[in-house]
Amino acid sequence: MTPNFLIQEQSIGIHYNAGTAELLDYVLDRAPFAFRDGAISRWDAPGLGVEIDEDAVRAADRRGHRS
Repeated sequence: MTPNFLIQEQSIGIHYNAGTAELLDYVLDRAPFAFRDGAISRWDAPGLGVEIDEDAVRAADRRGHRS
């Protein structure tokens, strides 16, 4: 529990991310990030609770940063 926590801003699916990489581009299962009543449910999986799409990460690495 974090007693001094008030709000956490998320930019998933916000218009200014259009055409750029999003967090969900690099996970195999997007379900853990589904918002329900304005919140993400607590994950049951260990660690980060998500499985990374290594192929997508490697492809992004090959493309590099675009300015």
